[in-house]
Amino acid sequence: MRANRSYQLYITLQNGDIIEAKTRVPGDFKTVNEVDGNYVYQGEQQIEVTMTPSFYPGRQAFYIFTVNAVEPDSANLTPFYAELVIEQGNLAKSYFINSSGIINEKSLMRNDDETLTLLIPWLSVAFYGENKIIINAIDDNIYDFLRSQNVQTSGLQFITGEIRNANYNINGGIGIFGSMNSDTNTVFIKKRLKD
Repeated sequence: MRANRSYQLYITLQNGDIIEAKTRVPGDFKTVNEVDGNYVYQGEQQIEVTMTPSFYPGRQAFYIFTVNAVEPDSANLTPFYAELVIEQGNLAKSYFINSSGIINEKSLMRNDDETLTLLIPWLSVAFYGENKIIINAIDDNIYDFLRSQNVQTSGLQFITGEIRNANYNINGGIGIFGSMNSDTNTVFIKKRLKD
């Protein structure tokens, strides 16, 4: 899929039913600062990703970032996640990949040269060692699905029948026909020396 292009899914089933959906791929963007390197966990230097903005017609861009541990090992858990593992009694696979919620472009720091800066919180880093920092600009379909899914899984109490279904933006079917544009950086997280 190419940036700033629209794509359509159109399926005709043997019984005559039709499944269709459309997506528009967010615009290209790239990291412009030097992110790759070594960082001390909860050290003075925070991981900052400065990037050119992605373009999406008719609205601001929406992003999700993911911190993906390259070689997760329970011996390399950061303190917060080590405590969780002790409480739960096993190394949950959900800690290997930590993703943010949806981040509005307007909530990012805008620099004088129109680039955007995203600060990666230490809470999103579960493992010392090599981690991939992946920034994704998302289309309307992924945005709508994640927002509607978050309402269902938020843990809030609702009256029966009040929770809306997840928004799939697919006519005649259930699933996601969405697109994103991504940029990846690699960092190495070191243990902080004891004071």
